[in-house]
Amino acid sequence: MATWAVVVAAGSGQRYGNVPKQFVHLWGKPVVAWSIEVARTVADSVVVVIPEPYLEKYSSTLMKFGADFVVKGGITRSDSVRCALELLDDKAQEVLIHDGARPLATRELWMRVLSALRGAGVSGVELPPAGVVPALRLTDTIKEVENSTVLSTIPRDNLYVIQTPQAFLVEPLKKAHESKPNANDDAELLERMGYVVRVVPGENINLKLTYPEDFEMLKRLAIG
Repeated sequence: MATWAVVVAAGSGQRYGNVPKQFVHLWGKPVVAWSIEVARTVADSVVVVIPEPYLEKYSSTLMKFGADFVVKGGITRSDSVRCALELLDDKAQEVLIHDGARPLATRELWMRVLSALRGAGVSGVELPPAGVVPALRLTDTIKEVENSTVLSTIPRDNLYVIQTPQAFLVEPLKKAHESKPNANDDAELLERMGYVVRVVPGENINLKLTYPEDFEMLKRLAIG
C-alpha cells in the first residue's frame, strides 16, 4: 500500500505581505519546510505545490527538505490539490493533504489520521471512512452577524474547527475532484458525494499562519 503526501503551499500570501508566508523563515527554515520534513517520515512520496513564480527559486531547496516533486499550483486551493493528484501513480492508495501554512502539526497527528483511515477505532457496524480529518471542539460562543448587528447565537454543541493533515483513500478523492469543483477543504468534496468522513482529535498547537501577527505569535511561543 503506497501512501502519498501533498503539502499545499500555493497561496500568494496577499493577506500576509509581499512575501508568501510559506517561504518566510521560521526557526531557521522556510515555513513550508517544517511540514515537508514531517510528511517525509510518514509517506512514501511527497508532493509540494507552490506558486508558479517561485518554482525556479525554491524547488531545489524544498527537495533538500524531503520533497519528491515540486509542482505549480492552480488558481484555487482545490485546483492546486488537483495539480498534485495528477502525479499519483497506480500504486497510490492513500493520500495525506496538508496546508503548508500549518508548520507545527506533529508526526503523531499525521499518524492519527492515517491510522483512522485504515480502520483503527471503527467497529464492525460502522462504515469505513473514505476520509479522516483532525478537529477541535469549538469552545467560543458563535454569533451570526450582519452589518455589525447580531442576528442569532448558534449552538456550538456539534461544532468543530477542522485542521489538516487530512487523510483520504485515493479513489474516492479522485472521484470527488473529477468535475473540478472548489471547496474549503477536500473533505467537503467527499461530504457532497456522500462518502463517510470521520473526525479524530486535532492539536491546539496546530495553528495556521494567515496574518503577520500569527507569525509573531509562533515566535513568542518558542520563547515561552
